[in-house]
Amino acid sequence: MASRTLVIGLSVAALATGSARAQEDVASRKFLEAAIARNNLEMKLGQLAEVRGSTPEVRAYGQLLARGHFPNPLAANRLAAQLHMLAPLRGSGEARAERTKLRAMADPDFDGAFVRLLATRQAEDLTDFRGQAARGGAIADLAREAVPILERQLMTVRALERGVSGEPAGGS
Repeated sequence: MASRTLVIGLSVAALATGSARAQEDVASRKFLEAAIARNNLEMKLGQLAEVRGSTPEVRAYGQLLARGHFPNPLAANRLAAQLHMLAPLRGSGEARAERTKLRAMADPDFDGAFVRLLATRQAEDLTDFRGQAARGGAIADLAREAVPILERQLMTVRALERGVSGEPAGGS
């Protein structure tokens, strides 16, 4: 009887572990889907800044963003395909609305609005990617590769944000 209880207990523990792994897998897949969508949108925002930016610094940052978050631009899409996921081609409706709003802005207002938006988005991206990078698996590996790129993008946009707000370039 004791051995039957032990077997049942081990089976329940194995199911719980499997369920936790399955939930982690779902969370990782949701991360990948969101990361691809955000990356695609931010690449488009970067392209917009390359054209609409009024300073060389904003245009250069746009060019940096247009390359994306991932060392290999197609790596995330390939990974999604390997996991039998459909990679999103568009960002959320809210994100597309942000892009439309920026596109409609007058030139003098574009740089400030663009930089403020991207400073917020890049900080959120970095937090999400670092969290995913702490996990295991192929999606975490991809996130770990992207973290240094996101760190550089965030440092750049924060410096631009200081410039747009009138703070000295060396300010923190």
